[in-house]
Amino acid sequence: NACSTVGDAESAEGVFQELRDANIAPDVVSYNSLINVYAKRADATSACARLEEMVAAGIQPSQISFNTAINACAKAGQLPEAEALMERMPHVSLCPDVFSYTSLADAYSRQGNMRKAVALVKGMQRSEVLPNERTYTTLIQGCRRQGLRTMAAEFQAELERMRSLGHTAQHSNQHRPGSDRARSYDVEKEHAKRQSKRMPLQHHRPSYQRGQRRPARIVSIPDPSQKT
Repeated sequence: NACSTVGDAESAEGVFQELRDANIAPDVVSYNSLINVYAKRADATSACARLEEMVAAGIQPSQISFNTAINACAKAGQLPEAEALMERMPHVSLCPDVFSYTSLADAYSRQGNMRKAVALVKGMQRSEVLPNERTYTTLIQGCRRQGLRTMAAEFQAELERMRSLGHTAQHSNQHRPGSDRARSYDVEKEHAKRQSKRMPLQHHRPSYQRGQRRPARIVSIPDPSQKT
């Protein structure tokens, strides 16, 4: 973990090998730490290789494993690999969470494809996985890079509205798995007038305890094809 913190791949690999030499089988935490090292270096090839190695060793990957690998692909601009990881998650009994979606949206925005980034966030909301502060920040930065000032301003206004209502999730890094906190916005009054219909759920249906209020969907994502 110390090696993961400083992003020292050589040291982390050394520690990893020492575990094996001592006949100590690396666990999911060990693999996640190593994948994180490569993600910080935007080394998607090595990050994905370690994920595959973990699966081949019979170790069940976690959301953190996939989210970190997706983030590595996003930083490296490897869209096909990021998309493939996202599509693969349900096949290993994992549901994409807010960090999965946000990392893939970041990959699209880095490639200048804001249409796909916005469409992904819309699909995320239909799956009842609500955007957090990092999601909106990713979209805002992507719009600004493409000169889409009007759309960036709309995303900024949406983020500020959520902040003012006190319903934004904590600004977390991608290594925190999705939680109720990340989907805990209660903005029904603010957005009900703009929600004309409910879309069918996809991929992910969160569970709620008795008496717990379901969060409203945020539906005011602008269409990039209509912006200049």
